[in-house]
Amino acid sequence: PISDLAGMPLSAYLTAAFDVEEAALAGEAKRLDALGGSVLLVPSAASDAAPNPGAEATLIASLPLARPDHSAELPPADVRPNPSPEPPPPDAPAASPIGSATVGLVLAALLVLLIWWLT
Repeated sequence: PISDLAGMPLSAYLTAAFDVEEAALAGEAKRLDALGGSVLLVPSAASDAAPNPGAEATLIASLPLARPDHSAELPPADVRPNPSPEPPPPDAPAASPIGSATVGLVLAALLVLLIWWLT
């Protein structure tokens, strides 16, 4: 439904969503923007045949999509998995959550005593 475009002209939607060449759209913009109800937009890459909508639909416009103006050869992507992290050596001491909690409690107690002593 054209109402789904929330006031955006159909020609502006075609330019943004399908990259329709603005020069090709210039002659059709007024007619497209005047449409109401529902429209079916089919990119040319969706079919090898020329548009033939039949009796159930009316072909309004056939607009060329913009083509890239460059070509590039890209190197293949590196698809090797990330290496696994190395396990810690067996003689390395493990971090103890109890030790960390104890240090935190001792520091908090010292802070409370310091505040009490200063007041």
